[in-house]
Amino acid sequence: MNLKKYITLLALSTSFSGYSQWLQQNSGFTPIVGIGSFSLVDTNTLWALAVGTPDFVSATNLYSKTINGGATWTAGQSPNNQIGTISAINANTAWITTCDFPSSSATQIYKTTNGGSNWVTQNVSNLANSSPDFIHFWDASNGVLFCDPSTINPNFNNPFQAFVTNNGGVTWSAVPNTNGQFVATAGEYGYLNCFAVNGNTIWTVTSGGHVLRSTNRGVTWSRYSLPGTITVINPKIAFRDASNGLIALNSYAGSGPGQHYSFLKTTNGGQTWTAVTSTGVPFNNDFCAIPGTGNYVCVGAENNLKGSSISSDDGSTWQLLEDTTNCPRRTAVAFLNSTLGWSGGVNQSSTVGGVFKWSGAVTPMAGVENKSLPAIEISVYPNPTSNLLSVYLNNLNGRKIQLSISNFLGQKVYESTNEYSTPFYTKHIDVSNLPAGCYTLSLFDGISMQARKIIKE
Repeated sequence: MNLKKYITLLALSTSFSGYSQWLQQNSGFTPIVGIGSFSLVDTNTLWALAVGTPDFVSATNLYSKTINGGATWTAGQSPNNQIGTISAINANTAWITTCDFPSSSATQIYKTTNGGSNWVTQNVSNLANSSPDFIHFWDASNGVLFCDPSTINPNFNNPFQAFVTNNGGVTWSAVPNTNGQFVATAGEYGYLNCFAVNGNTIWTVTSGGHVLRSTNRGVTWSRYSLPGTITVINPKIAFRDASNGLIALNSYAGSGPGQHYSFLKTTNGGQTWTAVTSTGVPFNNDFCAIPGTGNYVCVGAENNLKGSSISSDDGSTWQLLEDTTNCPRRTAVAFLNSTLGWSGGVNQSSTVGGVFKWSGAVTPMAGVENKSLPAIEISVYPNPTSNLLSVYLNNLNGRKIQLSISNFLGQKVYESTNEYSTPFYTKHIDVSNLPAGCYTLSLFDGISMQARKIIKE
């Protein structure tokens, strides 16, 4: 190769890597699915859970694993029912929680010690009618399981449940509700995979505006309240160290329509929280802390709001990591260290796409415009309701609108798509046949997603 041709190829290579350091990998899934969460072990080994499309929250019975940094992924499935959460400690050993969504029955904990070839049931007392929110293992022995109350409806306030093990799940011990820290308010519930871990400390967020924290691997817990009147919808939580963390919310009181993540921050380990005023594009599918940097990354999967961005000032400013013009959907994100992370996507086949790897320093991409986010006004009434739910939409501007209702486990119970020629419209939805409980109404306009909590009496 002559010198001129070599320099040209080198320049093209450098330009491409600067465009985005997300490099496509093939998730191994045969059906078209998204990735909802990762369990990172080391630079070579990680596991991922599949979620349904197009909502990217519906649980499936599929997972995938790589033992060579993502060069190849091998898909597998659970012994029964859908997988809610996963925790892996190496290429061979992992735990999953399964449940018969949306009924929250037949809950099981499974463990594999041979890379997923076989899964063995682990017995946890009083778990059958609970819905696990997350499972996490620090090592081969010590783990925690956190669950919703055994039944959820607007008038139900049984406590949350936590279980710990120090023998790899052979036996599990229920954590006592000694100080009332697990007491749920009417209709309160947790969210799948909404937790953060830093050292021996673990946090989670509930729909009732509470943060639960354990500083000793789940053995004891404390409960703290979020400020003001908070509407907590599909939250995420991440901590960059033991004191400083963020909660990402799709909507909370005072923020206006939830077009992108709004943030609350803490500087004292989650005991108190304050609102963050954000600029830029905080995408609203997932976010995480980048270990060892003090930075956070968020990702998005909503048509014209696809992409990834970074914040170096605790969520105040978000700068794009890539040109979002033609970038793929990014459904989940996790970083192992300061220079290595993965984001989930949507595969085209078992051999094309579905996951992306970042290698190198995580820095904003120069010269990329941060796009403003249009808003549609939405009002829901009456709420609570027993029969008819009215959804008032304003500023439609001829858009095609997808409305859906999901139960607390993310399973859709209603969906409609309509194109409206008028600037405003009221959609009436019959919910009389739905069981009593808490639901999420989601609106997608081809650009952004909004969500509202509704209660069926």
